Amino acid sequence: LELGQQGWHMVEQPWNFEREDWTPAASALRFEAGSPNTVGQAALNASVGLLLATGMDAVGARVLANTDYLVDALGRLPGIRVTSRIEPQRRSGIVGFRHDEIPSSELYRGLQDSGVMCALRGQAVRLSPHFYQDESVLEDFLRRLAHMV
Repeated sequence: LELGQQGWHMVEQPWNFEREDWTPAASALRFEAGSPNTVGQAALNASVGLLLATGMDAVGARVLANTDYLVDALGRLPGIRVTSRIEPQRRSGIVGFRHDEIPSSELYRGLQDSGVMCALRGQAVRLSPHFYQDESVLEDFLRRLAHMV
């Protein structure tokens, strides 16, 4: 049988944390992976439960509504250009933007420092507004960005 996972229980004398050799045990102990990720399992259960309770059609509609809201609002800020595809058939839950004069890396750092979760992708700052974010969260982001530009 091949090992399907790795873990600290799968070696001879698993409680010896001074070991330098982590070769799997020769016995069936080699299939004891160790402590399950119960926190991760609980988080996954809660996340899937929330998605199922909300309904995926509602989740998708809300994500796209948030995307539309951001695309429209970003288009009104001076110097900001939305880099994401904005055609309705091409729109997704990701909004990329950049400024004509301020480097995206500077905008990214400033937004991160102010508590906005975003990503720097190429020459654009990327946002991923999800269904659980309401307009107040989006407006807060827009205020922080407007202060920077």
